[in-house]
Amino acid sequence: MIKGFLNDSDWKNCVKSIPITAIDLIISRNNQDILMGKRLNPPAKGLFFVPGGRVYKNETIENAFERIVKEETGLDLKFYNSNLFGIYQHFYNDSIWESSEVSTHYIVLAYKISIINFTKLNLTKQHKSSRWIKKVEISDENIHHYSREYLKDLK
Repeated sequence: MIKGFLNDSDWKNCVKSIPITAIDLIISRNNQDILMGKRLNPPAKGLFFVPGGRVYKNETIENAFERIVKEETGLDLKFYNSNLFGIYQHFYNDSIWESSEVSTHYIVLAYKISIINFTKLNLTKQHKSSRWIKKVEISDENIHHYSREYLKDLK
């Protein structure tokens, strides 16, 4: 088994039983827009959402941040260049097990990192497509309401 991964049965039991600690990446370009991808999987399937992922047991937040950035975007961004954007709670009535009745609860540490010379969008297997979303698009129904909170809080 890969470090940090649980077998499906154990992972399902965790999601069913406890809040999951996660990091969301508020990757900003000139404080005007945020990188988001159209999600392929529940929760938030079919909607634009920021990249992110869960923190593994015995993994530091710093290491989790850098791993998630690499896995989700292909970029090598360093934790020390980010700032805590806020702590959020996300509640979903569904989960990756579409046919089950398992809800998902995340405690999210949102970290903002600003980039200047970004030319390549490389969101991975979790997203169908990606784009830069501007704050003025906050009412777009294709953006998940939790990601709209990030746009609202963008200064």
